[in-house]
Amino acid sequence: MADLAIPKKDKDVQKTAVKIIELLGFYVEGELFGLPLKEVLEVLRSVEPVPVPFSSPLIKGIINVRGELIPVLDLKSILNLKTTKKEERIIILESPRGKAGVLVDEVYGVIRLNEESLEPNPMVGMYSKFVRNVAYVDGTLISILEFDRIAESV
Repeated sequence: MADLAIPKKDKDVQKTAVKIIELLGFYVEGELFGLPLKEVLEVLRSVEPVPVPFSSPLIKGIINVRGELIPVLDLKSILNLKTTKKEERIIILESPRGKAGVLVDEVYGVIRLNEESLEPNPMVGMYSKFVRNVAYVDGTLISILEFDRIAESV
C-alpha cells in the first residue's frame, strides 16, 4: 500500500477574508459623500419635486417614479450646507421608513473600499451625527452617511 502525501498547513499563514464595502459616491457642495450601495435603488436625473403643503422644510417635495410617489429630501439643508450649486441627480434609497430620494450635485460612481480602511468619524459639529465612517479615496476624504439617521431627522 502506498503512502499518501498530505500537504501540511503552515500554521503561520492564515487566510483572512478581505471584506469589501461598496458605496455610491456623490458630491454635495464639493464634498464627497457615500451611501452603502445596498440601500440605493436607483439614480435619476433631477426633476423639480412637487411641494407638499405643511410638510417639513427639509422635504423638497415629492416625485412620481413609475406611479409611486417618493418624497425628496433636501440633503443640503439637512447637512446644514450652503447652497451654491444646482442639484443634478436624485438618489432613491430604501430605509426602514420607506423609499425616499435625496438631492445631490453630482454622482461620483461606485466606490469599493476595504472594510479595514474605514475610520471612525473624527468630526464634531455640523453634520457629524449623520456620518457613520470616513475613508480616503484617491487622496480625498469621503464621509459615509447613515441614511436611517437622515430619514429620522425629517
